[in-house]
Amino acid sequence: MKIYTHYLFFCLIIFAFCCGCNVGNANKPNLKETYSYKSNEAFDASFNYQLLKAAYPKTSIQIKEESIAKIAAWSGDTAALYISIAKKYYVDDANAEALLNFVYKGNSAFIAAGEIDSVLLNKMYCTQYAANNGYNDIPIEFTNTGVSLSSALCTYNDTAFKYYYLPMLNAFPLINDRHARVIGYNQNKATNFIVFFWGKGRLYLHAEPRAFSNYFLMNNKNHRYAIQVLQMLPQFPEHVYIDDYYNKRDYKSASNSPSFLNTLLKNPPLAWAFFIVLGLLLLYILINGKRRQQVIPIIKPTENSSVAYAEAIAGLYLRQDSNSSIAEKQIMYFNEGIRTSYFITPSVHDASYLQLLSKKSGVPLEEISALYSFIETIKAPAKVTDEDLSLLNIKLASFQKKKQ
Repeated sequence: MKIYTHYLFFCLIIFAFCCGCNVGNANKPNLKETYSYKSNEAFDASFNYQLLKAAYPKTSIQIKEESIAKIAAWSGDTAALYISIAKKYYVDDANAEALLNFVYKGNSAFIAAGEIDSVLLNKMYCTQYAANNGYNDIPIEFTNTGVSLSSALCTYNDTAFKYYYLPMLNAFPLINDRHARVIGYNQNKATNFIVFFWGKGRLYLHAEPRAFSNYFLMNNKNHRYAIQVLQMLPQFPEHVYIDDYYNKRDYKSASNSPSFLNTLLKNPPLAWAFFIVLGLLLLYILINGKRRQQVIPIIKPTENSSVAYAEAIAGLYLRQDSNSSIAEKQIMYFNEGIRTSYFITPSVHDASYLQLLSKKSGVPLEEISALYSFIETIKAPAKVTDEDLSLLNIKLASFQKKKQ
């Protein structure tokens, strides 16, 4: 519990540091490219949305927060308009097929994205060049940049529209000349706006979504650019679907998500301090997070009580200096062993017993006779010497080794 308390305390310090970074950036303009239809930030698309509503005052405009495959699945339209403005328009094969089928039926689709998925472009035999637009802070490479439309399509005298920001370099270096036509260009006169004729419908692809941002359209007379683009789209669509799905996916992506870490790592002293604190925290967790083992008591092995009993009895006899009793017990145990092992009753004076024991035990008859003669001899005296007791033990042990 103590470890988790320290970890929580560390997280609170980091959180407070993040808040401090955010406060420091509070006066900076928000340059995140989210292209939200309802936000008034620089790179959102609320101004373009108002122009769209003015262009289609009697048409149902619906905000969709689902993929194009789901929109096309339930929609039976044949003259609808689908519009998506996003920094990245990433689709899988199923959504790419759904978009092309939607257009093939007679509908129109307008997609403006800095990066259009190659899954979709490959189906149209087109390629896109996407310049590095992943800036979250104010960049220093500002320049007078802009886009332009084909003079044959312009309704105003001016064909070029400019503003001061990062250069507009996105383009379509390769297009399908059989089914596509060029509509607009970037600042280097490279193609950045095309229309793709497919089936009964049209698919408009624009490589520069910033041309439909609030910041661009509200500079000078750049709103005329959006108006002329809208005039190229169907005049009376059945429905207008505004995508609010792919732009949110881009906004939540890792490259655009707001993070204090980017700011921290750009400052070497702060970066070193952060990694040192993080390393110390990990070291603390590794050292103190190990489970502490309890001391395991040593368990003494169980003593053999029968051996202890025998040793106690033997010691008792030795202390009493009673060799006769010891010899008597040895002989008694020896005869009891003969009785239980060979099922015969010992009889010292019976010659047939000695022969029978010799046959069953495998010990020569002479040794058995000598053993029992010594047993009779040791029983006679009132006191048995230590030498006699040792010799008895030797003879009994010899019999035990030779018996079968």
